[in-house]
This record gives sequence, structure tokens and C-alpha cells, in this order.
Amino acid sequence: MTNLQLMMLTIIYVIVAYIICCNVNADEFGDCSRPYNCGSLRGIGYPFFGGDRPGYCGRRGYGLICVKDQYSVILIGQVSYRLLEIDASIPKMRIARQDLLNDICPESWVFFDHYKSFDFKFNDPSDNTRNLRIYYGCSPEVISRVQTQSNVSCSIENEPGGVFFTPEVVPVAGGCKKNFVVPLQLEAYDDLWARKITLEEAVNQGFDVQYAADLAACSSCQASGGKCGSDSRIPHVHVPFLHTCREETFGEARNWYGNVRAAATAVGILIIISYFCGKSCLNLFLSTRKSENDKELEAFIKQNDSLKPRRYSYHEIKRMTNQFKEKIGQGGYGEVYRGNLPSGCLVAVKILNSAKENGEEFINEISSISKTSHVNVVTLLGYCLDGSKRALVYEFMPNGSLEKHINPGSDSYLGLERLYEIAVGIAKGLEYLHGGCNTRILHFDIKPHNILLDEDFFPKISDFGLAKLCAPKESIVSMLGTRGTIGYIAPEVFSRNFGKVSYKSDVYSYGMMVLEMIVGRNATNAHLNSASETYFPDWIYDHIKNNEELNLQDQIGMTEKEKGIARRMIIVGLWCIQTSPLQRPTMNKVIDMLEGDSKSLEVPPKPLLSSSSRAGEVNLEISMLQSRNMPSFSRSNSYC
Repeated sequence: MTNLQLMMLTIIYVIVAYIICCNVNADEFGDCSRPYNCGSLRGIGYPFFGGDRPGYCGRRGYGLICVKDQYSVILIGQVSYRLLEIDASIPKMRIARQDLLNDICPESWVFFDHYKSFDFKFNDPSDNTRNLRIYYGCSPEVISRVQTQSNVSCSIENEPGGVFFTPEVVPVAGGCKKNFVVPLQLEAYDDLWARKITLEEAVNQGFDVQYAADLAACSSCQASGGKCGSDSRIPHVHVPFLHTCREETFGEARNWYGNVRAAATAVGILIIISYFCGKSCLNLFLSTRKSENDKELEAFIKQNDSLKPRRYSYHEIKRMTNQFKEKIGQGGYGEVYRGNLPSGCLVAVKILNSAKENGEEFINEISSISKTSHVNVVTLLGYCLDGSKRALVYEFMPNGSLEKHINPGSDSYLGLERLYEIAVGIAKGLEYLHGGCNTRILHFDIKPHNILLDEDFFPKISDFGLAKLCAPKESIVSMLGTRGTIGYIAPEVFSRNFGKVSYKSDVYSYGMMVLEMIVGRNATNAHLNSASETYFPDWIYDHIKNNEELNLQDQIGMTEKEKGIARRMIIVGLWCIQTSPLQRPTMNKVIDMLEGDSKSLEVPPKPLLSSSSRAGEVNLEISMLQSRNMPSFSRSNSYC
């Protein structure tokens, strides 16, 4: 490709991108005129969104959840706060910790200190807040030495303990079990020390938080008749969207959007003229890029020539599959065929679709599975890299994938006892991936479709196309894009507001899968029936919490042993899908809970994402994820 051709292609790309970015119909932001209304909060606009106000009308991190049309909740960092009031003129809002509201003894004893961020300033310039450290589960000896006890006793792990508070950290050795910091309004703080109010009443009053959201630019936009929002077409970038605003110039009103559209129409002529040249240049560019990609893959293979899988030619692949005669499956990146090795061993051959697969899945599969050796992880026997032809050869699993065997109404349903054994096997495989081999492997796509069953229905984890490889001691990973399957993706994977991405993301996916194994419904369409708006983890939680039977299809009339298995798996699944990654157990702990004494299992707190406010939560994050184009995964994202 000549420099002139490359320059022409670049100009075309810039023009097209400019038109896409700027040629926006103002009606697209028509919904942004709707305010957010919930309980006592009325007429809330930019930067907030939620309820009837779509996500593109606000900024990331400012999503509000309306609970029972009575009050609003906002998630800041890993802490949920109840939103008491908003003063957009400053701008500031008053919030109170949701986990301590009206009960200083929370249901969950997993605490987070208040979260400091660029957007939210927890100590405003007027110095109107004070930090208070609360100590829980304190022994009588400690309580007797302090003057700020709250006359409240909270039970932690079924052991009662005293509660006291202090403005600073004090040495209590092992005399208290938990402590954390909560901000208070200055007035409430003073009243607390004067013993005019209780600790619970002080916390209930909340505290002021200032927020930074470019309101000056937004006010100017709205004053000119425009609407403020976020550009949802640019992944992970949310800035005031001013393209619908009118500007006053030399005393004459002009429509900025109209001028941009006129300019776009003019340059359209240039695009038409450049089309044929651009098309040929683009084809040449893509073919060159493809060739460079193949060279990079070959370089990877040479650098890892000691890997265990054998390399096959495409001719050998066609011969072992009998010219691709028997198709046994279809995946997102290609088709799977039944094959035979010269030794007579049955294999499954996945032919990767070169139009969809950019090399990342191919590298991920080889580099991850080649480092594993475990009875609950599928074995990669070989691969093919022959020009643009790519294939992966696995051991054959005659009973297919797990999703075919978990519906209680189907003939292939395995029953609870066998599903329990499968759940334990998958947990052991994940435990091995997370810490049992030289390289920690995060799968990022645990779901029934990726669990294969051999002739004895023994489970094996497969499909490592989205995996990430990490050093054994690393627990937090960096990721530019979202990966996984909707319904099984951990909250922190698609929104870092929920926490940091780690091996706990696989734990969440595992939990959703275990609940699906009990309920027998797909987590990507997890409503109990088409007329119900009940999210199935929420429905399960309510039944377990109230010691009610599930009564699911063929599970009606279960034996006492089966009921015990179902309850054990549900409690483990609910622990695994806790909203905060820190509240989820490790896979080692999951195995202990599955194989240990069921009487010691406690029902976990209700996960936020499966709460009664699910409709608002879906509008907050998940519907935003499903409605926008997911960014492509670059090969560099495969490693920590």
C-alpha cells in the first residue's frame, strides 16, 4: 500500500467517524426530558439517571435505583447509600449508609469504609462532616474502658458483643471483632457526643456529599434549549453531550446541529467520489492486516513449541473429521465436528470462524489449556494453524454439554444427586484453575454450555477462549472490555463500580450456574414464567429464607435427601452471587460448603442485583450493557 493510498483511506475513516459522531438526531435524546421521580425525590435530572430516565441521559456512576417507589439507592464504590435529598445548586446530595439505616446492627458483617472518588467528595470545603469509627463485637473488658458505648449489643457469629464509637483509631487488640468508618453530619456528630441522640439516629441523618458533573456546561446547554446526556456510542466514555444545543452568535440564533448536518452532506460527495479507491485500499489493508495477524500467531506457536498439544495440518483435520461429515455443535466462534484420530480415539474438532475470530480465542485456548492437567478440565489434544485455517482438537465428551441435562421436564434430566456431584466436580476444576497450577487461570465464561460430560456424566470445564492468565499470587486483573455471557457475568466485570475484577468473577458465574441447575432455567432468560417479573435468584432467596419448598416441576415430592441437596446447592449459589466480590467465597470454601455439614450453612444476605428493585437495577447497568455494541477484545487483554 502506497503512502497516498493510506492517506486517502485515513481521510475517509476520519470523515465517516466525524459524521457518525456529529450527525445525531435530537429526537434520540427525547427521553432525557423525563426527570427521575421516586418517593420524595422529584424532578431529578442530569447527571443522574434511573427509572424512566435512560442511562444515556446521565453519567456513569450516577445511576439511581428506585426501591418500591419509596426511596432511592445509589452505589458508590462498593457501598450502597440511601439518597435522602439532592441540592443541584451547590451541587451536593445527602446520603446515608443503606446497611446501617434504622438498624445499627447490619445483616451482613462484611464492611467497607466510605469510598472516596473523583466524582464524590465526602468532606466538603465547609467542613460540615466528621468521620466516626464504629467498633462491633467488643468484649465487656473493652466496653468497660471506653466512655462512648452505644448501649447496643450486636451478635456476630452468634456471639453478642458491645458497640462503641470514637473519632479515631484506638488500640483494642483482639477485644473487638469488626470496625469501620462512617461519616456524620457535623450537627448530628455534636449531638451524638452530647448524648442528645443515639448512634443509630446520628447515622440515619446521613451526611453531605459534593459531586462534580460539569453542571456549568450542562446548564448552558439546557438554557439554549438543548439536552444533556452521555455519548453511549463511545464505550466507557461519558461526557456532557452538547450536540443538541443551540448557540447564540452575533445576536442571531443558529442551530449548531443543522450546520453540522449541512457540512456532513457536503463532505458526503467526497465520500462517494472516494468510494472505489477507498474500497480497494481497505481490502488491501485488511489482507495485509490478516497476513500480519497470521505471522503473529506463528510467532506465538514458535515461542511455545514446548506446549503439549500436537500440531496438525488442515489436511489431517479434514481426514480425521471425514471431510466434516458429522457436526455435533455450534459455538460463537465456529462449528464442532466429531472426529477420529489414527489410533481410533474419538475427538471433537472445533473449526474457528476466521471472520469472527481474530486470534485471541485461539491463543487463549492453547496457552491456557496446555498449562492444565486436571480431571475436571477438558484436555486439548491438538490444534491446527495452517494459513488462515485454525482448528482445535479436544477429547470427545459423548454426553455433550450440561445445559442439555438440567431441565426437570426433559427426558435427559439427570436428577439432583447427579447434578450435585457435577457441581462439586466443576468447583474442584475451578479451584485448580484459580490456584492449583503454575499459572492462575480466570475462565470468564463459566456456564452450562461450557461444561462437558463424559460417558459417565463426569464434568469437565471447556472453552477457554475468554480466559486470562495471571501470576499465581495475583488476584486482581485489569481488563479493557467486558467478556462473558449475559446472565452469568459478574457485576464488576461490566461496571467497576461494583468492585475489582478477579477470580471471584468466576465464582459469581459458577453461582448463577448452580442456581440454574436447581431451577432448570437459563440464566440469560431467568424469569420463572413469561408473565412474571420475578428474577429467579430473588425468588429462590425468598423461599429459602422462609424455609419454603421450591415445588419446581418434577422436583415436587422430592425425598428428604434431595431436599437437603437442593437447599445446600441453593445456599452455596446465593453466596457465590453476592454483589460485592469480597463477600463471595473462594472455590476452596465452596467445596467445603458443598461437602461439609449442611446444618452449618447460613443463608447469605440478599444480593443487590436480585433484590426487589431489579427493574431499576436492570435500567442501571445490565440493559445499558445489552443495548450497546460490545467492544472487541484485543489480544493484549489475554494476559494480566
